[in-house]
Amino acid sequence: MIKKIIYSILILVLVMATVFAYFKTKKAVPAKPIHFHAGFIVFDNGKKVDLSAAKYMTIEPCKVDTTETPTATEIQHDKAHLHDGVGDVVHVHVKGSVWGDLFTNIDYPLDYSKVTTFINGQEVQNIKDTPIKAYDSVVMFVGTVDQKLLPQAVTIDHIKEVESTSETCGN
Repeated sequence: MIKKIIYSILILVLVMATVFAYFKTKKAVPAKPIHFHAGFIVFDNGKKVDLSAAKYMTIEPCKVDTTETPTATEIQHDKAHLHDGVGDVVHVHVKGSVWGDLFTNIDYPLDYSKVTTFINGQEVQNIKDTPIKAYDSVVMFVGTVDQKLLPQAVTIDHIKEVESTSETCGN
């Protein structure tokens, strides 16, 4: 009887160790990597914000598109970021990325209660949680809204030009 109990405990420990090892080594790579781009421009009280500075740029290669296992931080970063000194075209590598991800990742603080946003010329609410879609063109106004500035929106041609010349994250 004691032998049966010991064998049962050993089998239980082995099963638990196997399950633990399986979940510990399981990779957190998204099932289907994506890569697309969208354009955006930010006006702060009527003045165009230049987001092409090095402090907003990503210089490391993207991780989600590789066979390496990305960390949670790398996955967050790959949701939305900027490359190659281009401050008006966002690179997206994770399905479900939202515009708030971009501004979090480039460390550009926004008081979203003071933001009015247009996507492809149509006003939208809650840009922070709005999904980024391929070839969308976003115009954000922080503070003063001047719809006469809407024609300065990033064009699809510009987005495609950036795609064709991107050096850091593929195209």
